[in-house]
Amino acid sequence: LLFGIFWNLAILCFYKYGADQFLVPGFTDGSTGNLTVPIGISYIVFQGISMLIDISSDRVNMDKKPLRTVLYLSCFANVTAGPIQKYHNLKAQIDSYAGGRRADISSGLFRISIGLVKKLIIADTLGICVDKIWNAMSLTGITAPTAWFGALCYMYQVYFDFSGYSGMAIGIASVFGIAFDENFRYPYAAVGMSDFWRRWHISLSSWFREYVYIPLGGNRRGITCLNVLLVFILTGIWHGKGMTRPD
Repeated sequence: LLFGIFWNLAILCFYKYGADQFLVPGFTDGSTGNLTVPIGISYIVFQGISMLIDISSDRVNMDKKPLRTVLYLSCFANVTAGPIQKYHNLKAQIDSYAGGRRADISSGLFRISIGLVKKLIIADTLGICVDKIWNAMSLTGITAPTAWFGALCYMYQVYFDFSGYSGMAIGIASVFGIAFDENFRYPYAAVGMSDFWRRWHISLSSWFREYVYIPLGGNRRGITCLNVLLVFILTGIWHGKGMTRPD
């Protein structure tokens, strides 16, 4: 188990932090150090760790059919933006798979449509505003009201972009008769930071809670703050090394 977890994390760290620093031949452009990262590597690695832990803890039996393991690890609907699927949840559906029903297809197409609206109409439109404000700030500077307007646009651009992609993944899976967990639950209606954490990127926070926070003791050993801090540090590491606004 420890070797499997280490191996998965080593692969993730290699692509997130390693190869572009050391200009590894075959993985990077030697002139710039730009790394070609496999699509969905972050999500595939976390789903692989979930599989290892669930099997090791006897939560589920190991599936000896390689294609089913590949299906779980690289389920195309969610590898680019989540939601992250826990092995015990998805394996049960794969084992009892009976195809998509008419109701699943109908609701799935609806979710795909809503996701497209969020991404293409709302997020991309807000992105145009954000880019113009960002460029203006770097060239001539901007006023305080414009800065606040840009911050709000960026805040909602990130939400609708990410939520749109997650919704489309849920919809695509539904068309094929697979139920993915929700990834967002109206996060900007939260009443505090802890409530926001429970509503934003739910699959990631629940993954860390189940596979990191609770095994560390959660809030039962008097080191709750340390455990929470460790979870947030690991979350930051998972997202990557960039500290600035993403492109």
